Amino acid sequence: MSNGVQYSEFNPSQTDKTHLIRIRLIPERKYTTLRYEVLELSDEARIGKLHLLLSRDGRNGSIRTEAAADIYSGMLDDTDTISFELTDERAVYVHVARGKLQINA
Repeated sequence: MSNGVQYSEFNPSQTDKTHLIRIRLIPERKYTTLRYEVLELSDEARIGKLHLLLSRDGRNGSIRTEAAADIYSGMLDDTDTISFELTDERAVYVHVARGKLQINA
């Protein structure tokens, strides 16, 4: 059953670059109410650490989702080291926009 959602993403600026990533999460329940939210973050909120963007319970000011997922964003340089502990036998997907990443070093 389709929900009738159409997606249109574009950069309204004639001068500034925009980088978009779309991630589709499957909700835990069928027929959930669709919603659209925007979370604006300064670079300072992500420099050298992971910042929670999306979560099941909306904790720490994140956007709430109906999916069993937590999504973080971070801006790390080659001197940064972070630790992240998995819970509930979850899987991890890591997307690197620019640069290199070493995991389990």
